[in-house]
Amino acid sequence: MADAAGARRRVLLLGEGDFTFALSLALALPPTVELTATGFDALPALREKYRDAPATLARLAATRTTVLHGVDATALGAFADGGFDECVLTHPHLGVESATAHHRLLCHYFAAARGAAPVARVTLAGDQAARWRCDAAAARSGLERRASAPFIDAAFARYVRRRPAQVSKAIDETRPKIFNWMLIPE
Repeated sequence: MADAAGARRRVLLLGEGDFTFALSLALALPPTVELTATGFDALPALREKYRDAPATLARLAATRTTVLHGVDATALGAFADGGFDECVLTHPHLGVESATAHHRLLCHYFAAARGAAPVARVTLAGDQAARWRCDAAAARSGLERRASAPFIDAAFARYVRRRPAQVSKAIDETRPKIFNWMLIPE
């Protein structure tokens, strides 16, 4: 997420649940990376869902990270100035097992991310990329996949991947990957 030359980079994290991924990145990345971490839940709902959220947010406040609540990753009009270098959506899940619904989510995410940054990343587990037709969703917004790499939870010391409580179907989470899409030059 930081380039080799040390140039300043702005990264928009979307869909943070308990903000442990944002905290892990904030503590690991160099000061040349400016993080803005967003979550869908309003602050009271976040505190209700995750009992350790207040402590995580307090630690995050001590970093250079901007934290915003109530942000919908599919409606990024407030970020449409294109001032970010990349958008990152880590392990999205709607709380239901529906490939069609998740494909729609990704279509809307990619369309919104395109207005905010030239690079859109998403991390998915197991066969979600294929089942949710990620490449097709990205292509609808003029993005093409440039790379994919393993996502290793242990590389993010404070990150805790959690599943929505209402989801009972087990999925193969042993092979998560981060996929990188970039705008296709016109």
